[in-house]
Amino acid sequence: MLSDRRPELARGWVFGLAAANVALHLGINAADGYGIFRDEYYYLACASRLAWGYVDHPPLSIVLLAIERAVLGDSLFAIRVLPAVLAGAATLLGGLLARELRGGAVAQVLAALLLFAVPGYLGAFGYYSMNAIDVVVWALALLLVARLAGGADPRSWLLLGAVLGLGLLNKIGVLWLGAGIFAGVVLTPLRRQLARPWPWLGALIAGLIALPYLRWQIAHGWPTAEFMRNAAAEKNVRFEPAAFLAQVALEMNPALAPFWLAGLAALLLGRRLRPQRWAGWCWLTVLAILLASGSAKPYYANASFPLLLAAGAVAVERLGSRGRAWRWVVPLALTHSSIALLVVLPFALPVLPPARFVAYSRALGVVPRQQERSALGALPQFFADRFGWRELAQEVARVHHALPEAERREAVIYTTNYGRAAALEYYAREFDLPPVICGHNSYWSWGPGEASGRIVLVVDDEPEESLLQDFAEVATAGGRRCTWCMPFESDVPIRVCRGHRAPIRDVWPQVRRFI
Repeated sequence: MLSDRRPELARGWVFGLAAANVALHLGINAADGYGIFRDEYYYLACASRLAWGYVDHPPLSIVLLAIERAVLGDSLFAIRVLPAVLAGAATLLGGLLARELRGGAVAQVLAALLLFAVPGYLGAFGYYSMNAIDVVVWALALLLVARLAGGADPRSWLLLGAVLGLGLLNKIGVLWLGAGIFAGVVLTPLRRQLARPWPWLGALIAGLIALPYLRWQIAHGWPTAEFMRNAAAEKNVRFEPAAFLAQVALEMNPALAPFWLAGLAALLLGRRLRPQRWAGWCWLTVLAILLASGSAKPYYANASFPLLLAAGAVAVERLGSRGRAWRWVVPLALTHSSIALLVVLPFALPVLPPARFVAYSRALGVVPRQQERSALGALPQFFADRFGWRELAQEVARVHHALPEAERREAVIYTTNYGRAAALEYYAREFDLPPVICGHNSYWSWGPGEASGRIVLVVDDEPEESLLQDFAEVATAGGRRCTWCMPFESDVPIRVCRGHRAPIRDVWPQVRRFI
């Protein structure tokens, strides 16, 4: 059984590791890394159009980005300050989770280090996205339930409800966490708390916080459901269960598997962690949901691991305290985790130039793996999607500036890809680009604006013969070649199209593409 008293927090070490994690990300961002990531351009575009929802994500991350941009600007470094701070928060929560499991200083430091060393977390905190917030939301929610299982004031269910509600406003995958927590509660003695009003009031709070997003979905015809169906059918790679688990292990760093496996065993089978058995069932439930979907990306499972890693750290500490014969376990675990962090760092953060990264990856026998149905280049998509955007904007600007002045005033840019659209919009002021319209995801819902269709710069690989069905005149005027970007982003032609055969607004419903 757990002791009634939590140990003191190892403040110096845990806060030191958290600060080191923040400093690492800020330092890499200051060096500019590889560039702004495709989705970051898109999130900035969304932040210019605040709403209660978007086709492919809820609003919280966008609101926070809008605030961050208003305070710090929209440079690469500025927009990644919040993810860097969240990296430190996740490290700190690792220590707090171990403490909640009655782990001492060693367990707390090891848990913080383990959360530091996970490549999936390093990568998530390395750029702006909802995933960085998601990891912290899950870790905080798991900490609150662990405290309730350890005898905390039942009114903590209300705080848990608020955390889950905000989490739903960030990413709907928090529904999986809610299902996991419910399963863990029902399957363990923690279900006694369901006889009190607090868990139900907490669920009500979560629902009320998420209600505006739900109302937005209803008002707009459930666009996210359409997006998810299309992504599952046409974009995401389908994994067999064994392959999915193997990819999850890669996301979590295979070298760390002994820790989270030990943590899972301790939570499900260990006598001393019996009050926290709910956590083992919670994790298994989340994993079962992801496996059952058949189209979930392996990184979706990342946020479910903090408590397993913390439990593994507690197990290591207890093994190391069994006597002199076991004292080697703790220094080995700390050394092993530190080396694992250094080995995987280049796979999660842009610390090596692209050519050196490719050589390093090949030396370790690691090749880019697909999670979407797009051909890969030399770099994994996670890195490749940071290259070539500014160069694309420069080339489009060259084509645009070569037009007669009267045509320049009427021109718009059209593309079927939100990454290109958002990047061109980001660089529009620098390169004096015309308005950008796009049929992809939320760009479609923002409409075509005042586009007349008389002059359209089409930045897309659609065949010229196809464009001639819509325009009176089509001429290829440029293109860009990109060494390190995704293959489908290289050799993209730029065409000057004149005289659209129908008003743009009339054909806009036909270009809708939610995927």
